[in-house]
Amino acid sequence: MTEQPVDMPASKEELIAHLKDLERPISIDELLEILGTTVKHDDENKAITFLANLLTYTEEDQINIGFLAESSTGKSYIPLELSWYFPKEDVIKLGYASPTAFFHDWGIQLPDPSDKRDVEEDKKRKVTHIDLHQKILIFLDQPHDQLLQRLRSLLSHDEKQIIVKIADRREKSGLRTITQLL
Repeated sequence: MTEQPVDMPASKEELIAHLKDLERPISIDELLEILGTTVKHDDENKAITFLANLLTYTEEDQINIGFLAESSTGKSYIPLELSWYFPKEDVIKLGYASPTAFFHDWGIQLPDPSDKRDVEEDKKRKVTHIDLHQKILIFLDQPHDQLLQRLRSLLSHDEKQIIVKIADRREKSGLRTITQLL
């Protein structure tokens, strides 16, 4: 005779009841109990941080959180610990990013939809599409002030997609404008 694991329901009806229980909404107290396995204490901050991360997966109401405290007080501890509850590919952790490096590092080149010239696709101007849809950004250190200024419209969630134009210095061709779609 095989033994059932302790938590496994024995019958089909018990299994259905167990699955329905897993689908029910949970209270903040239950959430705090679950999160307490990872982060002890600081209930308000961990609940707000987790729920803000969860809002990433909605089409509206996303928010940004900043922890303000003295250096080395553990401001990044809660966001880092709670990031384990979310898909790894949706979490971007940055120790530092210069104002322009943030925009250069990610993205794929796509033909610029505003380029109406009658030329081959590979000859058309390109835009860099940086997909931050459903991404959780965790800055481990205070971002550079100019980076925050450049991200202001993105952080305010004014539009679903935002066009950013930056100047890029090339060795031989001098300055050129790069269009990026966030």
